[in-house]
Amino acid sequence: MGSAAGADPGLTAVNTVCGTPAYMAPEQISGEEVDPRSDVYAAGVILFEMLTRKLPYNGKTELDVFKAKLTEIAPPPSRLRPGLPSALDLLVLRALDRRKDKRFRSALDAARVKYLGKKGLVTEALKTLGKLDPDARRVAGRER
Repeated sequence: MGSAAGADPGLTAVNTVCGTPAYMAPEQISGEEVDPRSDVYAAGVILFEMLTRKLPYNGKTELDVFKAKLTEIAPPPSRLRPGLPSALDLLVLRALDRRKDKRFRSALDAARVKYLGKKGLVTEALKTLGKLDPDARRVAGRER
């Protein structure tokens, strides 16, 4: 099997980085403590990808992606998809903030932000996704 005697093969070793590089939060990359804000970061990457069909950080190697996440600010999604509501830019960029303490504390906190507008950001996001990709509404569970 290749595991050390007495080691639990289901556990990650201490001081190792584990995760899919594109979705890892900066604190994961740095080996710092993770918490729900790390999940918010991953959700921000997914939302960015849904809106733009691209990842916020790219590089030739995983190390390039890690460096970018630690030193660069993600572009607003509207830079890649003009016409997106500015509220979406604000939501995504806050979720992708390199500084954990500047991110939403949880997905629930993200849902409560003031710049969601009267209609709500989720409604606007679904409309926008529907315009970008005809299958988005079906995927989001909006079509019957």
